[in-house]
Amino acid sequence: MSLLTGAAVTLAAGTAYQSNQPLITPASAASVEDLPRIKQEMVLPRNGLTDENGHPVRYDKVYYIGEQDFYIPRDEEGEFKKYEGAGDNYGDAIEVMKGLVPTHVVFNGKAGSLTGDNAMTAKNHESVLFIHAQANRDTRPHLIGGHGDYVWESGAFLAAPVRNLETWFIRGGSAGAAICSFHQPGLYV
Repeated sequence: MSLLTGAAVTLAAGTAYQSNQPLITPASAASVEDLPRIKQEMVLPRNGLTDENGHPVRYDKVYYIGEQDFYIPRDEEGEFKKYEGAGDNYGDAIEVMKGLVPTHVVFNGKAGSLTGDNAMTAKNHESVLFIHAQANRDTRPHLIGGHGDYVWESGAFLAAPVRNLETWFIRGGSAGAAICSFHQPGLYV
């Protein structure tokens, strides 16, 4: 069993991955950075990931992408509201949520968490396992310039992966994974 290391992620087959993902918007949150964090876990199969024929698939590193949307009420001037206690924002938050247009969509808990110095990197000929979770809404990861060589859209790692997808579907409230091999140097976005 080999240890796999990615940006702030260390996994071995059969071990739990833990992340600090935002869960709710508390009444006192003035910005996305103020949101609370909880631990979420995902367990990879004890014997590692396999292809549709049951053969092991190799990957060199792992990146976790936690996608979360927030619905924070605004005041008459367009500024985000602050509340005295938890639950005081309930009525206002429900009204914002009814519009189905989030005020914030963030990755890994904050704006800019996957850009600049925090960008996910891979070397030429490396294979990367991307684990992507979305708490509330459906999302469709799309790797411009590449493909998901093996894709588990629903996070059912014991199911056979779908092969060679450019875009894959992650259901709201679930996680999926894709192994992408980078055969040419360049910028993949």
